[in-house]
Amino acid sequence: MDFTDPNNFPWLIPSVSTIMTGLIAFAIAYQAIYSNRDIARKKNSIDTILHAKNDGKLRNAITVTGQIHNNADKTIKSFAYESKKFTKGASEFRYCLNFYEYISVGIRHGIYDEIVMKESMCGTVTRVHERCKPFIQTLRLQNQAPTAYCEFERLAE
Repeated sequence: MDFTDPNNFPWLIPSVSTIMTGLIAFAIAYQAIYSNRDIARKKNSIDTILHAKNDGKLRNAITVTGQIHNNADKTIKSFAYESKKFTKGASEFRYCLNFYEYISVGIRHGIYDEIVMKESMCGTVTRVHERCKPFIQTLRLQNQAPTAYCEFERLAE
């Protein structure tokens, strides 16, 4: 039997074409799934950004954070202590920090698109982080929780 003669292997042509068709179908399906996941991640990001822009409580929390940061009579750090835990400023700080911590965790787990979120919220995130850094550090010491808001810090940096 001559192994160089293609006429000796007529059964090989349908097998090769079946394998090639399967590989092409697999590649198309994989690309469609990957593309849909990417689109869903971006859609989740846009939905969350729009929700944040319409969240009056979040906007108020960011405003209060800025007001206290700019007030020479108050320090953000003091709001981390247990005695001020339920005061107006402390509640706003926690609401704001928790929101951005959830966003950060969502980005790390692939729920949100990091590029879309950073392009849209970068200025606000870094500003809030800078303002709240003393609050976060004191809160970590008070609660003995060295990882409190660590995902938010990673996002801000």
